[in-house]
Amino acid sequence: MPKKIVCFYARQDTHEAIQYTDFYVQDINALKELGFEVRIAIRPWEMCAADLYFVWWWSHACFPVTLAKALGKPAIITGTFNCRLYPDKPLWQRALIEYSLGQAACNINVSMMEYEQLRVEFPKAKWTYSPHCVDTSELRPGRDDREDFACTIAEMTLGNAERKCIPELIRAIPLAAKEIPEIRFILAGRIDESLLRLAREVGADKFAAFPGVVTKEEKIRLLQRCKVFLQPTRFEGFGLSILEAMSCGAPVVTSPAGAVPEVVGEGAEFVDGTSPEQIAAAIVRLWRDSARRSALSLAGRERALKLFDHSRRKKDIKRCVESAMGRE
Repeated sequence: MPKKIVCFYARQDTHEAIQYTDFYVQDINALKELGFEVRIAIRPWEMCAADLYFVWWWSHACFPVTLAKALGKPAIITGTFNCRLYPDKPLWQRALIEYSLGQAACNINVSMMEYEQLRVEFPKAKWTYSPHCVDTSELRPGRDDREDFACTIAEMTLGNAERKCIPELIRAIPLAAKEIPEIRFILAGRIDESLLRLAREVGADKFAAFPGVVTKEEKIRLLQRCKVFLQPTRFEGFGLSILEAMSCGAPVVTSPAGAVPEVVGEGAEFVDGTSPEQIAAAIVRLWRDSARRSALSLAGRERALKLFDHSRRKKDIKRCVESAMGRE
């Protein structure tokens, strides 16, 4: 008997982007373990006839949902909805998103914050909650002692850099170095040239390295080795990089913004991400308090294991797929 086919749709520039994005790979593997033949599409014209359509992002769900409807097959949509940005979208785009919401056999929110809000705003849609998860056997604490550097890993291009408070973080670096001259920082990820200029202007470049985009293996090594992980923010629909750091046992400095509190619980030090002074003070405080760092490391790792291991996401996907296919 031939395998059932699932068309996995995520709007991306390249197929390689799917392969290098952990949360896509997790769901693809979960679908394969359920016995599906997975066919990946990143453009509408790459979609195929399938028994199930599994879609990431509501903003790009209209085409696969319409194809699923035409073929009489179910569609599942998941991702971050970005509730705070939704009212500012054009009317036509909101109409397409609401159409997709209503046609989906299941809409999976990755944050409880959005799940609770969207159930009220769109009560006729079929909602469920399944958070972003990580492979805690791969993202685990290292065996060696942590080294004397703080790090952040983020997309530091304009827009995202502002949301991630990267300019404020750069301004905090010389403030922290004034108190701890030996401190060093690694800011990994694609970065806008204007931020490198800012680093030179405020003197942060004397204490910080900007290695650019790093491999998955190097990312894990940084999270296992850093003394403090920095992710101040203005808003997060979830906070996946924070969860990855917690799973590796890195003490985290972040902000109580968006869905971050539901991710970190007691496993992070909170600051106002718009204040370089607060960011610097938190870095210095943790740097000098090994007991606090150990407590955050343990709390973060335990929370990742208990609530966000990828085995949970697999079970959630299985439940949603079985429900959707049952409606077929």
